[in-house]
Amino acid sequence: MHKSTSGVALDVRARRRESSRHEHAPADDSSTPPSTIWKQLLRLTATCEALLAFGQSALAGGFLEGRANLLALHRANAILVWGIAMSMTIASVALWRLARGPLWPAGVSLALVATILLQMVLGYRGNLLIHVPLGVIIISADVLLAVWAWRSAGRP
Repeated sequence: MHKSTSGVALDVRARRRESSRHEHAPADDSSTPPSTIWKQLLRLTATCEALLAFGQSALAGGFLEGRANLLALHRANAILVWGIAMSMTIASVALWRLARGPLWPAGVSLALVATILLQMVLGYRGNLLIHVPLGVIIISADVLLAVWAWRSAGRP
């Protein structure tokens, strides 16, 4: 009788172990972790931001060369650059807060949002003495952030 009781106890323990394995198993192994989503979004927005900011210099150069129609595109693209910078800020803050990424990309992104807004004001006022060099700084910061997003943001 002792033998059958210990056999039942072993069987119950084995069932508990088996059921606890299923309780802790992920529901869907194909789901993407939140950190990966935010890293990908930062890469996407940082790349778009750098390309659009670089495009600003080409549009400005064309305008300064005498193609007056490019000024309207330069103005429209400025709004797009600012909007993408806002999206990049959201992605970098989420990477920091939700995925425990570094804080500095969020700070740089937020500084870019403010700097781009200042850049737009300077451009509308025609202050090219500050507008042009500030554009170089913006493009440089955008490119550096995009390079970091592709090289370092993917590291565990």
